[in-house]
Amino acid sequence: MYMNEKTFELSINPMEHGVQIDDLIAPAIQILNLKGYKTAWSCSGHVREGFNSAYILFEFGEITPEELPAGWFWEEDGHMYYQYASCTPDDLDREISEVMAELFKWAESLPSTF
Repeated sequence: MYMNEKTFELSINPMEHGVQIDDLIAPAIQILNLKGYKTAWSCSGHVREGFNSAYILFEFGEITPEELPAGWFWEEDGHMYYQYASCTPDDLDREISEVMAELFKWAESLPSTF
């Protein structure tokens, strides 16, 4: 999936000013940016490649959320981090989907920074 860096529009096709973003985390990242929580990088985790964690890095010096969704924590380098607990690919697939759904609900519940 791609997200326009200026308008935060999502598309399955490459676009001008577009950055590639994981499909499952894209809706939450879009909402965060629309509400003024500017993100730099993110990852939802990748079962087949062995990435058993998710993260969101916010733009340096930008406003960040005060409270995090359940299971997420701040890393020392300033990004939100979630470590998946599942061990099998099918369980991890399911856990990633559930965590991303909760992340989306959390992003929707945040106040706008404007």
